[in-house]
Amino acid sequence: MQTPPVPGNELQRLQRLWRYTLDDRRHETALDDLTRQAAELLEAPMAMLSLVDENCQWFKSSMGILVGQTPRDISFCAHTILNNQLMEVADTLLDSRFAGNPQVTEAPFVRYYLGAPLMTRDGYAIGSLCVLDTQPRQASLLQRQLLILLAHQVMQHFEQRLDARFIDAVDHAGIGVWELNADSGDVVRSQAAFRHLGIDDDQPPLTEAAISRYHPDDQPRLRQCLNDAIERQQRFEAVLRLTTPQDHYDWVQLTGEPLAVDGVTKQVFGTIRNINRLKHAEERLQRQHQLDRVIVKAQSHFITSGDGHQAFALLLDDILALTGSEFGFIGEVFYDADDQPYLKVQSVTDIAWDKASRAMIDAAPGTLEFHSLDTLFGHALRTQQTVISNDPANDPRKGGLPPGHPPLHSFLGIPISIDGRMVAMLGLANRPEGFDAALEEFLTPLLSTTAQLVDTLRVRREHHSSQQSIARLSQVAQRTSNSVFICDANDRIEWVNEGFEKLSGYSSDETLGKRPGELLRGPATDSAANARIEAALARGEGFEEEVIHHRRDGTPYWVHIHCDALYNENGELTGFIDIQSDISERKAFEERLKLAARVYDNTQEGIMITDADHQVVDVNPACCAITGYGREEMISMHATQLGSALPGVADASTVIDQLASGKDWHGEFAGRRKNGESFPALLSVSSVYDDQGQVINYVAVFSDLTRSKRHSEELYRAANFDKLTGLANREHLAQQLQDLLDYAEGSDQSLTVCMLDLDRFGNINQSHGHQVADRLLVMLAERFKGVLKEYGKLARMGGDEFALVLPEGTQGLETLDRLRDVLAEPLILDGEPLSVTASIGISSYPQDDSDADMLLRHATQAMYQAKQRGGDCYQLFDHGQDLHIRRQREELARLTQALERGEFELHYQPQVDLATHRLVGVEALIRWRHPQRGLLSPGEFLPQLAGTELEQGIDEWVVEAALQQADAWRSDGLVLPVSVNLSPQSLVRREFLEVLAQHMRRHPHIGSGDLKIEVLESAALDDIDAAMQVMEGCQALGIELALDDFGTGYSSLSYLRNLPVDLIKIDRSFVSRMLDSDDDHAIVESVIFLADKFKRPVLAEGVESMDHAQALGALGCHLMQGYGIARPMPAGEIPAWQQAWLGAKITP
Repeated sequence: MQTPPVPGNELQRLQRLWRYTLDDRRHETALDDLTRQAAELLEAPMAMLSLVDENCQWFKSSMGILVGQTPRDISFCAHTILNNQLMEVADTLLDSRFAGNPQVTEAPFVRYYLGAPLMTRDGYAIGSLCVLDTQPRQASLLQRQLLILLAHQVMQHFEQRLDARFIDAVDHAGIGVWELNADSGDVVRSQAAFRHLGIDDDQPPLTEAAISRYHPDDQPRLRQCLNDAIERQQRFEAVLRLTTPQDHYDWVQLTGEPLAVDGVTKQVFGTIRNINRLKHAEERLQRQHQLDRVIVKAQSHFITSGDGHQAFALLLDDILALTGSEFGFIGEVFYDADDQPYLKVQSVTDIAWDKASRAMIDAAPGTLEFHSLDTLFGHALRTQQTVISNDPANDPRKGGLPPGHPPLHSFLGIPISIDGRMVAMLGLANRPEGFDAALEEFLTPLLSTTAQLVDTLRVRREHHSSQQSIARLSQVAQRTSNSVFICDANDRIEWVNEGFEKLSGYSSDETLGKRPGELLRGPATDSAANARIEAALARGEGFEEEVIHHRRDGTPYWVHIHCDALYNENGELTGFIDIQSDISERKAFEERLKLAARVYDNTQEGIMITDADHQVVDVNPACCAITGYGREEMISMHATQLGSALPGVADASTVIDQLASGKDWHGEFAGRRKNGESFPALLSVSSVYDDQGQVINYVAVFSDLTRSKRHSEELYRAANFDKLTGLANREHLAQQLQDLLDYAEGSDQSLTVCMLDLDRFGNINQSHGHQVADRLLVMLAERFKGVLKEYGKLARMGGDEFALVLPEGTQGLETLDRLRDVLAEPLILDGEPLSVTASIGISSYPQDDSDADMLLRHATQAMYQAKQRGGDCYQLFDHGQDLHIRRQREELARLTQALERGEFELHYQPQVDLATHRLVGVEALIRWRHPQRGLLSPGEFLPQLAGTELEQGIDEWVVEAALQQADAWRSDGLVLPVSVNLSPQSLVRREFLEVLAQHMRRHPHIGSGDLKIEVLESAALDDIDAAMQVMEGCQALGIELALDDFGTGYSSLSYLRNLPVDLIKIDRSFVSRMLDSDDDHAIVESVIFLADKFKRPVLAEGVESMDHAQALGALGCHLMQGYGIARPMPAGEIPAWQQAWLGAKITP
């Protein structure tokens, strides 16, 4: 036996196997029809769908096979996958790869194999669909083609399931798929796309119906995208606003891919995905980015501004734009002699409503002061607390507005302090959505920076010397964590702060005189951003950019750059000031946020976030898909509304009680959908705490187990029961049998196991069709169940095989007789009576003290014996006979190995003409030089070969070995005819003539008559017509024929006259006794007489002494061989023996 080699693409092949099967090794009933068709179309008792992994082959479906898997090294299918084409083994005993295979030498005794590889789309063989038989054979061309077709259908089954799994994953991920017919305008959408569009399945699938659901401002763009895809074959990707069923707008990402035929677009395929969360996250990040820019600009303006008025004005404009407020003011806070705060306005929005207000606003910067504290902003000054009022008219803190003042709908007053002392105040008014604490918190970084800048501004005012002012400003710049540096007009660094040194890793000395780009740019820096920076510097302008810089050690980091150009009083460029803030964390956070948004939106698990009171605050698309609710419907819903009750599964109160105890929850949960349907879910709930350790949110992650549980039930049913009859299948019966055996062993009881196979069931399939055959099997199953009632176990093993397990007390043989009785009753199908019989094999415990698997095997073997007896009977398993068969098979396998290993050899017995004293030929006699037992004679092993395919193989070896030896002798000058003995079956095989012709062509120097074939008289008479054709064909090839052991058969004189033989050999049994028995002497004399009359030469075998030789010579027979002449000897001894014979004096 040869272990199958591993394919060169094994790793990739195993990856495809896992992808197609997910390593699900359970029996798949859906494939049984294809397996059964393979067995029936190939007329084979066994068929299987085998998948080959790194260690074994396992069967997704099988017929006539009792096991679910076998080791890979004895697998036939492991050889099939090597060449990716159909593999046929006509006789396993004659194939060196399989002759010693346990599946050949033991049950199921495979003698024939035909397998078609299961090929993936990309050309990898993951297994095979194969049939097996216990007899050698060959398949027709049509049968081969049918098996290949069935293998393709198996792969279509796997591929359809793979495609369905992919489509299901896409749908559950919330990605909709759509398809537009460019000619008709019809649109086909997936379920996810219907959900996104809010369109029912029965609504007209037209393009305009879909476009109308988008925001009116986005519809022209969508039409243009579709038109470009159809007219110009341009793919597109667009972010649009889509109307929800609640009349809100969701942001969606729409893609389209045109499909053109001969340059004309026929279809457009695309996807649709909700990106609401991503857009909202982008908006939050954009606001944060805007805030960072305002902070950097404020730092730059306050450093470069002379009196600060312009810096305050620019800062107020930026804050109004950032917050969306209609108007506002910003000013410094000072304290009077009584230590009471008052406000000196530095910038105010132009809201003049008359000449007086116009004059006041124009003069405001630095001169407009407010000392009254009986106002909303006065309250903020007096309490140093933020004032938020979204209904100023009814706010008791209000102080009133002058006549003509624009209406005040909302107000925010924020004191700006440093080290606990107010230095400034910001006032904002009329924000459309009002003001809240969140906005104040958002503005805190900006206000803290403003406090430092105002403090610095006051320091500048206190010092008249510019030298001192610059030093003071440098100290301020040193205090900021941002990176600040000043360059000359040529962009050469003149000064850097400590923030720059810490951020970049460069010391001040290393930077002076260098250009920033030389130090900070690296491989990750955006070249386009570099180009924009250089262009701005060349124009003498400032700029803002976000780029990647590189530290001194080469590590990259993100910065936001705000650069202002510096000009003197004459308008001449004197340099640049750069303020850079490290935004690496923000960038990393943005990426994490995007990733989290993608996971949140695309995961198949439902995610629900509630507040501490279990009110829903957010859900992901999968949560909506599982529960059937829309997102807006679920917001503010109490989580308990999504709970239900299922037996053995936790409900909402159980989960909430555990959360209340401070423990998270993980387990099965009974959920409820919008339509009221209950469903099982696997739920995990985690608590989210604030900085004080208080629960602020709960995060629930759950998956719908409905499919999983239903699938588990279906898998259990499919794995344990036959789909057609509803009976237990092979695997389930094996487990039941093992349980019964365990019980029987413990209670000292017996069991009877029966295998029942319908006789000639294939004829019914062929004549009436599969549907009728299936109905017949169902009716028989019902009859069998009626016989067994609640006693015993019944299973369908596949095809037309059933198995029964009868415990003690069920009167096993009587039950079998009743089963045969119900089988004998005709079955009426479509008005036509059908009768069937069965072959039944029986094994019994404890007489057969085996495990469940072996009991079934033994019952199967006995069933095959019943088949061989003609069927319609039952056969008890016989251990002695089984042992005899096993030994026969083992000996046959050993003989096969002996032929492969060259352990056979020929010895030659001389044939002489005593009258002329010549050596006229030799008879080749086979010997086995056994490695352990030494030289064995033919009688010790040839009987075991009778009737086997191996016997024909040895015949061919004998002919070739004899011809090679004859050639060798001829080369040495010895021309010596050689006689060989062949088996009877070779004589009647017409194909054997072609085999002989091939051998003769390989030895062209062998002349006519140099090779003789000895034919047994009995063999020639078994099939006289076939024998005559073969014998005549031999003579045509120049091969002479000798009729061996003549006289032992019952041939008539007409046969002797008609058989084309060149020599008659008298059997040794008569010759050896002719000197002692008158009868034997008379027979020898009669044969010699007949041969003479028919003009045939005659040769006597078994000449044991010269007395026998002289008696034969007296009767006219001079050709003879036997121990009295010479014993058989190796070929190398023949020339020496011939010389000795010629020199001997022998009297005839």
